[in-house]
Amino acid sequence: MEHIFKDVILYSGLGDYVSRYVLGNIVVEEQSTKETLCMDTKSCGCVIRTSYGIPCACIIAMKIRDNKPIRLDEIHRHW
Repeated sequence: MEHIFKDVILYSGLGDYVSRYVLGNIVVEEQSTKETLCMDTKSCGCVIRTSYGIPCACIIAMKIRDNKPIRLDEIHRHW
């Protein structure tokens, strides 16, 4: 895992198990969360969740609020 993700609670549950591409997409959603303060599924739309199988802005906002990591089982495994 890259150093920018080390010691960050949000990413601590992912370890070395997800690709840089997935981490990059989660970072984009995290930035979106900070800009819009999205915590509502109606305003979020959860498109990234249904399209890519990674946590969307509203889920990330709840994780940040509760100071919890994204769990590995919350990311869809594409075979």
